[in-house]
Amino acid sequence: MRKLLIWLLPMALLLSGCAGKQHFGNHREIDQLVLVQTMGVDRTEDLFTVTISTAAEEGQVLLKTPAVTLSRALKEMQDYTEKKYIFYGHTRHLLLGPSVLAHDLARCLEFVEQDGELRMDTKLYALRDGPAEQAVALPDSGKVSVGETLDSLEKDVSLLSDSHVFTCGETAEALAQRGSVLISAVRLAEPENILDGGRTLLSAGYAVIAEGELAGWLDPDLARGANLLMGLADSDVIEAPDGQGGLFAAALTGSKAEYLPVFAEGELQSLTVRLELRCTLSELERPLALREESTVRALEKGIADVEAWRVSEVLRISRELGADFCGLEKLVRRAAPLRFDRMRVGWRERFNTLPIQVEIAVKLARGHERTIEPLPGRERAAR
Repeated sequence: MRKLLIWLLPMALLLSGCAGKQHFGNHREIDQLVLVQTMGVDRTEDLFTVTISTAAEEGQVLLKTPAVTLSRALKEMQDYTEKKYIFYGHTRHLLLGPSVLAHDLARCLEFVEQDGELRMDTKLYALRDGPAEQAVALPDSGKVSVGETLDSLEKDVSLLSDSHVFTCGETAEALAQRGSVLISAVRLAEPENILDGGRTLLSAGYAVIAEGELAGWLDPDLARGANLLMGLADSDVIEAPDGQGGLFAAALTGSKAEYLPVFAEGELQSLTVRLELRCTLSELERPLALREESTVRALEKGIADVEAWRVSEVLRISRELGADFCGLEKLVRRAAPLRFDRMRVGWRERFNTLPIQVEIAVKLARGHERTIEPLPGRERAAR
């Protein structure tokens, strides 16, 4: 009986209020917390500057502080909130300025991983121009927080496939595996279509990280090519020549990427990237005979040529930098894992000189049809 009591005593302590109070000694009521929604990080010489923003409906709070380390910056921020406690566990967006991307990306990701409140599923953004501080302080009116703007932007970029928002965890994993990665880029702008004259954040494609440092940028047009390679493009508006001196627009409704490596004598000889695109015709600059096979093929070729240029340019930039930022290594290995792992020359050494061919097949349809079926023969076409 005494032995049983000895075993039950620790369990009773864990279930008691005393044990709970000891474990959650820093617990606070929700009305005592300042819930951070967005965090921006800049670097000037030897100092980090951290800027935070809360939700607009909670009475937006904007704070910033410079410090030698990120840990100290977050702790010193507590001095500016009177009796409330700044809680970082709800942070949804981490916005990094160019000065941080240049040298301190890995350090910031490691800090997020080690911190007790910040989460690895926080969405990561790169500001293309100016310090992150300016973007976090957006907008001047305070009616909409930068977090709400970024939430909306994340949905918008998926409509045009001009970016993809990765989390801190996804970025850290890719950086550890291949040393290069893409980060969704944004820019601060004052577009003419904002009627109230306020500023906003717009998609700026991708920031290219090679060997852990900022190596360049992919504008939204090339970012669409990167998304095709990574299998992340399911929606877009493609504007292409119609083969008769005009332009047309088609909506991308789906895509599939297939990687076909060719091996010989233990070496990767070449690689074919085969893309299948499903598109819907949405707009014509001039009337076209869509029931003629030559017309349909010309439209499909126009789409294929546009996308082939985007993909080829992304591959060229990737190989010039020696940075597999689209993660092709994993995709090629998946196609032939045994032969890939037995290569005498590793992927990183072979990637820069590897012959790569891009093949694109397009299936075009009208909005109410699955495909445009040309009428065979002259007699039917004449009707």
